[in-house]
Amino acid sequence: MASALIRHGKHRLARNYHQALNAITAYNTEIEKCWFQEIAQLPQNNPHALFRDIYFQVVGLFAVGRYAEALILAMGLYENLLRYFVQEKVGLS
Repeated sequence: MASALIRHGKHRLARNYHQALNAITAYNTEIEKCWFQEIAQLPQNNPHALFRDIYFQVVGLFAVGRYAEALILAMGLYENLLRYFVQEKVGLS
């Protein structure tokens, strides 16, 4: 994409495209670190350790370019993690 922009004399657009792509990549990397830290804290014998497995499925789907499926799975995982932490850690139902 950027090389096509450069060929057509759109150097500024190409630079902006690269900057946006780098920002998205950095943001995704940060999210991935946070997810991994949260999920890694779950005990191995906890039934909610399933979250850890789902996390790795999400990462795998992103790795092979199946973004829509990964996003849907990640949204479900996020919702269930929130529910788990509210119920189990805070004591609310």
